[in-house]
Amino acid sequence: MGYNERNAGEDRQFKNELGSALEEYCKSDFYPFHMPGHKRNEKAFSKSFLQELCKVDITEIEGFDNLHEADGILQEAQVRANDLFGNSGSETYFLVNGSSSGNLASICAALYENEEILIARNAHKSVYHAVAMHRLKPRYLLPKEAGIPLWLQDKSRISLRGQDKSRFPLRGRDKSRIPLREQEQDRIPHKEGKIGDECRSGFWGPITAEEVEKQITDDTRAVLITSPTYEGMVSDVREIADFLHQKQIPLMVDEAHGSHFGLYPTFPESALSCGADLVIHSLHKTLPSLTQTALLHVQGELIDRERVRRYLRVFQSTSPSYPLMASIDSCVCEVKKAGAYRFLHLEKLRNLLEEKTGNLTEVRILPREMIADPCKIVVFSSSKTGRWIADQLRHDYHLEPEMEGEHHVVLILTGYDTSEGIQRLVNAVRGINETAVWEKQKGEERRDGSRGFTEMTKHLPKRRILPSEAWDRKREWKELNESKGSICAEMLHVYPPGIPLLVAGEEIDAETILAMKQLLQAGANLQGIRWQEGRVYVPVVKNKPLPNLCLS
Repeated sequence: MGYNERNAGEDRQFKNELGSALEEYCKSDFYPFHMPGHKRNEKAFSKSFLQELCKVDITEIEGFDNLHEADGILQEAQVRANDLFGNSGSETYFLVNGSSSGNLASICAALYENEEILIARNAHKSVYHAVAMHRLKPRYLLPKEAGIPLWLQDKSRISLRGQDKSRFPLRGRDKSRIPLREQEQDRIPHKEGKIGDECRSGFWGPITAEEVEKQITDDTRAVLITSPTYEGMVSDVREIADFLHQKQIPLMVDEAHGSHFGLYPTFPESALSCGADLVIHSLHKTLPSLTQTALLHVQGELIDRERVRRYLRVFQSTSPSYPLMASIDSCVCEVKKAGAYRFLHLEKLRNLLEEKTGNLTEVRILPREMIADPCKIVVFSSSKTGRWIADQLRHDYHLEPEMEGEHHVVLILTGYDTSEGIQRLVNAVRGINETAVWEKQKGEERRDGSRGFTEMTKHLPKRRILPSEAWDRKREWKELNESKGSICAEMLHVYPPGIPLLVAGEEIDAETILAMKQLLQAGANLQGIRWQEGRVYVPVVKNKPLPNLCLS
């Protein structure tokens, strides 16, 4: 549903807003002879914030519905969420186990055991968990690394006039609202440069329909992509969905970082409006909702909705948190009532940030011409590591980034950031740039010399057995230097964002061992390994299968 359509006519009345109902109930004289054990008694907690929270922490009592068989106040809240994010043909479900539970339920609902799924390799680790648990046969789409045009490295703000604008993910946005407005272009210094002249970014780019078409087979039963990425790169979901639907193949989109998409004219289109069959939103990432809250949307005829509900019952708690569910409903109400103001505020902050840092040379913020998601601030340097930038932000300026990559850090901007916070970031980026310029002049580059994560993972290890078989086999721990030729028993990934270097069932080869060593040397948080007496150990399948066994 489009922005204008949602806001036409009178706003829907929120008479049964869940949070209000909880507050009203807790003012009554009903005494709780039921769980939870704190009995809404403030004396059970020493911290004031927990004392306030426990007052509305109830269970499925009369009048408050049951999330797994919702037909009352919770169902009304889910309908309100669908009114905001979906359309008349879609359904929306609350998730209190995070977007991970949505990924798990979606994959298990869309496919049956031993079927083939095509996955973008930069999928979240919960996707790989679902593949192993549901005994699926994965095929992988390997996204291309996003290139940064050299003309964006110029110290002046660069106009896009004369450049191939199709290179940049502006689909679904009002081009008149991008930071470099047409009316300003005559005042902006120009720099000639070939669009093909690029430096490496160290992070994944978007997925195209052409790439999906190349990798799909007659056995493919579903496709899952991540859009937007952690860095805010947006895939062409509409083209991908249109292509797949011609073959009656459902598209799942992990849009965890894009819950705000489609809610404001300058934002990218939502995956649901682009035709995706299953869409997962992690509300707490960019919208005003508590951590762990998320939504799952389903539409179309390619997905059995009863299977979706069944697997939601499997992967969600039977005691869902009412404070979390009230947070979801509150988020929906807040966006409906104040979203336009908050999102305009976000855009103003974003534009201000780019305007005040646009002339930097060594450390700079990538512009909206590259990063389609307005909530993602990517601070990039071709001469410094992401770890170095993050350390400067934390230690010198007390600013905590979301994640760090090879040569960049990601920060999240929302409509609830403040002008004061943005000014602190402006001062920080300017100060860090000055330090980088000074160190460059002195010849102190501080580069670790290792390859980037995306470059490392251009090499896909050979799959020797299915992930499910690797999970079922006995395992042992081998020292990394002695693990060549072994079969990995568990996913090894850098977190955040949780993208795998090795998936269970894949062979540990020399190139992957080198990649892991370089990642560890660069300070990456490589999960799935074990340290013992200064040595790195990896989990491997104990009984190796017959030689030359390779499943395509």
